[in-house]
Amino acid sequence: SALEPIPHEQTLFSGSIAVNAGSMYSVGFTVDPQMEHVYVSGHFQAFGGRETNSRGGLLGRRFIKFKNRHQARVLYESGKTTGGDIDAPIPDTRGTYVLAFNNAFSLLSAKTINGEIV
Repeated sequence: SALEPIPHEQTLFSGSIAVNAGSMYSVGFTVDPQMEHVYVSGHFQAFGGRETNSRGGLLGRRFIKFKNRHQARVLYESGKTTGGDIDAPIPDTRGTYVLAFNNAFSLLSAKTINGEIV
């Protein structure tokens, strides 16, 4: 008989973090070859500064390129926003992925990001 898949949930972000002006918060996670139907979902909100917005993103393996402002494979991009809902499937590709909150465009204002993303 075929083995039934075992559901697994990993919290990528929960609670509140400060993202300084000109910087980014990121957390990586790995998709193993035996994992199927992988997706990232949740909600986030940004607070603080004159412009209360930030950018949320879910990126493939080329995060370092993205961090250095080069093109990278982006699976979810919120654009500048005060909040957003993520419901992003991960392609059936093993590897390392990154959830990032980007405040690099803000020269003076730190942002507080609240949310829950699994």
